[in-house]
Amino acid sequence: SFDDDDGDDDGSISSNNNGGSGGGGGALTSLKELHLANNLISESIPHAIHALTNLKSLNLSGNSLRGTIPYEIGRLSRLSSLDLSYNRLVGPLPHEFSELKALVNLDLSRNNLGGLLIVELSRVPYLVTLRLNDNHFSGEVPSEIGTLAHLEELRLNNNDLRGTLPGEIANLGGLDYLNVAKNHFVGKFPSEWTSMAGLRELDVSSNELRGTIPIFVDGMKNLRLLNMARNDFYDTIPSELGSLYKLQYLFLDDNELEGIVPKEFGELTDMKKMTLHNNFLTGQVDDRICKLADELFLTKLSADCGGEMPNIVCDCCTCHDHEPMVHLSSEP
Repeated sequence: SFDDDDGDDDGSISSNNNGGSGGGGGALTSLKELHLANNLISESIPHAIHALTNLKSLNLSGNSLRGTIPYEIGRLSRLSSLDLSYNRLVGPLPHEFSELKALVNLDLSRNNLGGLLIVELSRVPYLVTLRLNDNHFSGEVPSEIGTLAHLEELRLNNNDLRGTLPGEIANLGGLDYLNVAKNHFVGKFPSEWTSMAGLRELDVSSNELRGTIPIFVDGMKNLRLLNMARNDFYDTIPSELGSLYKLQYLFLDDNELEGIVPKEFGELTDMKKMTLHNNFLTGQVDDRICKLADELFLTKLSADCGGEMPNIVCDCCTCHDHEPMVHLSSEP
């Protein structure tokens, strides 16, 4: 409920799981925190929310909120954290988000929001976390997103985004987590991205990306997870990937990769899962790689070693015999 009878002495209202419909914003001008997550609120966010002029943290996640995000939220100039995730909100992002100059964490994930990713988001200077995943956002990712100098986490996965991936994202020197999976991105993997030294998790899977897999080793020594599965990457797997010693998860399945599995993968002693199936890889998986599966943490290694005429010989793999489809766009 948005009712105002549960205030605490510390200037906060927390969830009491009592359900109900939304009331007015009230006269709680001194309120600093409003946390009503995981209630049964099924109304829209009241336009009077702007009356909470001292609000620093607003968490309405895990409800059944309907309607659009009111533009009046832009008047909450002291707001540092806004979580509206796991609701049923619709419509575009209000341009007034650009007025939230103190905002650090923005989570709008798992709604039914749509429209373009507004350039105004790039004018929120101190954003650290930006979660827009699992919505219906469309169009291209604005290159201005590369100006969010403090951003550490960017989730754009599970949308209807198109175009090429902006190289300007590489300007985000503090980025730790980047997920753009399950969209409709085309073109090559941005070469600029290989310089993001702080990145630990990178997921570009389930898009329509093409070209060769770049050499990440020069700048991405901290990668723990690299997911490039279900795209149109072709040519050989760079042996330099075997120098990403912190890598624990490598997903390259369902592409058009050819050649052998680099023996250098046997140096990845922290590896837990590696998927290589549904490609055009050939040869024998090196014994050092199988040693990881036998003696260390590697619990899943998949390749096209099944069927009557397997492409790969592997004694330690989960074998697939599915023949990958030749994509119409397979010519470079």
